[in-house]
Amino acid sequence: MQKPYSIAVEEQLSYSHPNLDIILSDSSVVKGFRFGDSALTDFLGTKIDDLVRRAFLDSSSIISLNSYRIIVFSTQYMQDRIMKSHVFISTLIEILSKDDVTALLIGRIATITQTLLLTGLETAFHSCSYIFRLLSFCHHIGASSLFINICSNEKSYANAQKWLVNVGFSDFVCQMVFAEIIDFKPDTYDLSEKTIRIASYYRIMETAIKNPLLYGSFMIDDIFKALSVASSFSNFVENARWAAILSIFSASKTKSLLPMAKNGILVFYNDITRLCEYHLSILAFLKEVVQIMPDILNSGFFRSLLGHVIQFDQSSWFLNSVIDFVEVCIDTPSLLYDVIIVFVPVVYIESQSRDKGIALTSFCYNILEKVSKVTIKSSELHEFLSFLDGFNSFMHKDLVEYIKFRDSGYGGESSFSITDMLSKMFVGNKE
Repeated sequence: MQKPYSIAVEEQLSYSHPNLDIILSDSSVVKGFRFGDSALTDFLGTKIDDLVRRAFLDSSSIISLNSYRIIVFSTQYMQDRIMKSHVFISTLIEILSKDDVTALLIGRIATITQTLLLTGLETAFHSCSYIFRLLSFCHHIGASSLFINICSNEKSYANAQKWLVNVGFSDFVCQMVFAEIIDFKPDTYDLSEKTIRIASYYRIMETAIKNPLLYGSFMIDDIFKALSVASSFSNFVENARWAAILSIFSASKTKSLLPMAKNGILVFYNDITRLCEYHLSILAFLKEVVQIMPDILNSGFFRSLLGHVIQFDQSSWFLNSVIDFVEVCIDTPSLLYDVIIVFVPVVYIESQSRDKGIALTSFCYNILEKVSKVTIKSSELHEFLSFLDGFNSFMHKDLVEYIKFRDSGYGGESSFSITDMLSKMFVGNKE
């Protein structure tokens, strides 16, 4: 029967003392190992320490690469031996004690660590105690991906996640953030190793908070402090930080949420030169916060927000987020009047303009539709809005026509797109 590897490997295995490097330098050795050939696996099983030393050389040589692949694809018997190997642990600790480690080595360490943690064995957790040193290398995608993967909702990581809770993983992540921001120098477009690490820590927090097994361990004061850092981070970091803040929302933690909410409000009081993902996260977060702390907002905030709506009048994704946010504020009694007094006069006028884009025009009509539902119930608001020239006529005619077009079914005379409809109603008919 033909062997699943070359004649050269077969010849070496026939010797009483096969040459490991000759076997590892053969391109067929990994295939033979994965095939499960007993002669090859038995031999390699006696060479765990040698495989470890070669796998973690900072080298892309065939011997180093094949050693790494064999460890990754190792059998349970070999994994047990790897986890009990003092050479394995001491080698990784030595590497991770250095300030500068290549992406190649970090990637190999991360992949092998993930393979071992997936076993769910106590011996794996003991042998992988070096994992916390990997947090310092989260500017490498290999390290950050490892932590995000093992914090995910994947059931195969359940035992590893319980271990992370027991050893205080959330504390380690917080301390890494605090250590990084001590001497942080802000730069809006900075993508240095430091900013990538900080963003990675926030991504890890976000993933862990969304996991029921890890959620409780991350609901600690230090997490809230780490997320409340009001530093001039780059947009890259702010996207990650606000995604984590949005995931941590809890009505039972209102006092802890307050600094984050105030930080988010200030963002919209300031100049915004470029819309980013985190601006949407802030609005989504504030949408939840105002339902339990409505007094945190006032008319000044709504004026600033409206200014950004006019500024970014072509950004449909931002305008849609504002619509969702404003709808919640309208449904909040203590905010209703501020929203209407600030928004309605402006969006009504903008809806009449013939030189505005479809995105802003659609935004104005959607806001006015939501306003119409509450003004019906309030004679005071109805009287205030009646002072706007032509407002009542607009609400009973143009707005009704818009809603009719928007809600019409397919196949009839109104089956064209909303964009076509808006173009016809609001951009056309210039006189």
